[in-house]
Order: sequence, then C-alpha cells, then structure tokens
Amino acid sequence: MGNFWYTSEKEKTNTPKTKNKNNSKTKFVNNEEEKKTKEKQAENKRKHINKKRKSKKKRKKNVPEWRKRRFPSYPESNKGNQVKNSNSGSNKATKDSSQELKRKRINTKKNSENQGKKAPKRRVAVIFGYLGTGYHGLQIQYGGQNVIKTIELELVNAFAKIGAISEENKVDIKKVGWSRAGRTDKGVHAARQCVVFKMAMIDTEKKVVGMVNSVLPRDIRVWGIQRVTRTFNAQRRCDYRKYQFLLPTFLLTEKSIPSIDGETTIEEKRLRFEIFTEEALKFYNEAVLSKFIGTNNYHNYTKGKAYNNPESLRYITKMVANKPITLNEKQWILIEITGQSFMIHQIRKMITMSIGVMRGCITLEQFEDSFTESKYLIPIIPGFGLLLDRAVYESYNNLKITQERGTIHFNNMNQEIEDFKINHIFRHIAQVEKNENQFYDWLKTLYKRKIIKVD
Repeated sequence: MGNFWYTSEKEKTNTPKTKNKNNSKTKFVNNEEEKKTKEKQAENKRKHINKKRKSKKKRKKNVPEWRKRRFPSYPESNKGNQVKNSNSGSNKATKDSSQELKRKRINTKKNSENQGKKAPKRRVAVIFGYLGTGYHGLQIQYGGQNVIKTIELELVNAFAKIGAISEENKVDIKKVGWSRAGRTDKGVHAARQCVVFKMAMIDTEKKVVGMVNSVLPRDIRVWGIQRVTRTFNAQRRCDYRKYQFLLPTFLLTEKSIPSIDGETTIEEKRLRFEIFTEEALKFYNEAVLSKFIGTNNYHNYTKGKAYNNPESLRYITKMVANKPITLNEKQWILIEITGQSFMIHQIRKMITMSIGVMRGCITLEQFEDSFTESKYLIPIIPGFGLLLDRAVYESYNNLKITQERGTIHFNNMNQEIEDFKINHIFRHIAQVEKNENQFYDWLKTLYKRKIIKVD
C-alpha cells in the first residue's frame, strides 16, 4: 500500500497527521515510539564510546615489551596521550618511582621465565659402541616388574640422568621418536651402532658426549652426536650394514675333530692351535664365502620365514675372510659381511654353514641347495664372536641439507673406535674362549645335531 504504515482505526484517531518534506504523501507517526528508538540509539552510542575509552586506557597501561627494551626511559603511557599537569614536579617523582618498581618486576619475571624455560629439543643421531656380554641384546624390553638389562635401557637411563630425556619419555621412548640402525642379539657387540631420537639440547654436542660417558658403564661408549633432519629414521635411511665375525681357525680345520662323549685329549688340544694356511684361506673365500654374495633366498638361515615370502630374499655385497691374527697365543680369523639388511640369526647360521663345508659335514652341492625350496636344519653358532662394525648412510650424507648440518660418519673418531674394538671387544672374545671354551663345546654339538635336510 505505498509508503504508508498500517495502523488500526483506534490508533488513527489518537495519532496526529504529519506531512513529509515533499508534501506529496502523509504518514501516521507515533511520537512515543520515536522517542524510545532515539533514546536506545543514544544509549548504544554512549556504550560504544565508553568501550573505546576503556580500551584506550588499557593500551596506555600495557606498554609493549619491545618498547621497554629499546626505550627504557619511555613513560608508561603513550607519548601522544600524555597529560601535562600543573603540578609537574610532584608528579614526576611519583612516576619515576612507579616506573622503577615496574622495571624491577619485569626483570624478576624475565629471570624466572629463563630459569623455568625448557631446553629446545632437536632430532639427533648418536653413534656409540658397546660390549654385548652380560646384556640381553640391544633393544629395550619392558618386562613389567622384572627389569631386563639391555644396551638401550642403560643408554636411556644415562640420557635421563643428565636431563637430555625427561622422566616421562624415559618410560616410553616412542614419544621421542626413537629408532635404531639394527637390532643385535644377546651377547652380540657393536663398534658403531646408531640411534636417533629427539634430545633436549642442554649443552653443545661435544659436552653432552662427555656428560653421558661419565654416567654410562665402561662397556658402553658414545663416540659422537650429530643433528639430523626431522624425518630421519636410523633403520630406513641406512644403506647397508657391515658386520664382522671373529672366528678361531681350529673350527675350519678338518683334522681337529673333538671327542663327543669323553673329555678332550692332549692331541685334540694340540690340533686346536693348528695354523690356518694361505691355501685354506683362499679355498674358504673362493669356494665357500663367495656363494653368499648376491641376492639369495635365506629362508633356511632364519626362523619363521617361508621360501615364498619376499622378506626371505637378502642382498649381500661382500663376504671375505681376512688374514689370520694372533690373540692370547691363538690364531683367529676375521670375517667381514656387508649387506643391505639381515634377519635374525642369519649371519650366525651362515658362519655355521661355512664351517660345515670346510669340515666336510656337508657337501658344496647341499650348500647351494640350501638357497632353494629344500628345508635344512642349521645349528646356530654362539653370538659372542659377532659384532656390528658400522651402519653406513651414504645417500643421506650426499644430500645438500646434511652437507650444511653435518654428515653421519665420525671419521675423526676412527682411531679411538678401532682401539675400543681391538682392546675391549676382540681381546674379550679371545679371553672368553680361553676360559670357557664356548666355540669348542659348540663344535661337539655340531657333530651331534649336524646340518640335516628335512624332507
């Protein structure tokens, strides 16, 4: 109905008629309602103005911290909003005293904040070596009330003591993104093992190494700490692993056959010290160990793996026996094994198979047949002669980011690591064999159980 407002007949009689500015049309307006709306608008404006005033007052009181640092003599209120009073002399004294008090409070707050600040966490790679005798392997095991002694348990406790790992994360190392280059079995040693986790940078890397070694037992040594990328994983990033097995040469000589039932005779003891000739070493490398090189199916050399399982396929790049060395008046041979990855008991069963071929317990044809679908029962040689020499990260070290931050190799520590390996690990292996005759006792079980083909 045009621009007219709808009103009832009663309201029309009570309301007067007013004309528009153009005097073209008339409207019926209620003066009381118009007053109420105007009052509401005025109230809203007052509220809005009061809010602005309050916010300005707050801004005056809350001076930014950066302004206090850069302009320590800057007044607490904004420069443009200063009000100059007539009593300026008395006001200045009160303002100066209040400013000094506030500055003292700010300084005390800063000191308390710095004391309560936590050290920044960074993802680091820790290279360390250990003597595995007396430990139930590398990996930490949560056995409830019974604490199982492992290498990682000692390592985590040491980092927690110096404050590099919190007490909460100490119980569950998954929270710090813990990863390892490879697991080692009970009694197996390592010269350059790698572990990666988020560490609290309580000090420089070199100082942290000294702090950890002062807390760790003497058979575990940390060689260095290097920062890595956030997504770095010690197991997945590892290109290949180098293992070494220290083996007494009497296990490879065909003549020294032990007596199974009775005690060892003087003749058998003499044969245990027999020299391993260069011809025997050449045959051992070319005819036996060279068969392991390349991609083969190792379902017979581990447990719980079928022939059709793709995880049974493993690639080995090198397997060589070096020249014999003398330790504790006995002849030993060091076998080097390099490969991408290894399964549980794989290397120990490979050494057993090579000993069986050298001693005539199994033929070369049967040895080659062990990589096929045929099933063989292969005994496991004691693991105290095995050690992880190093985990290699070539592809990671070639990245541009790592060249800026630092590579994972610690070549400057090679002499110290080699001394630890020879004086602590190798001499310990020779001393254990001299006192306990573990390899010789195992050789008796090899003739009892034998390497059997299962039909």
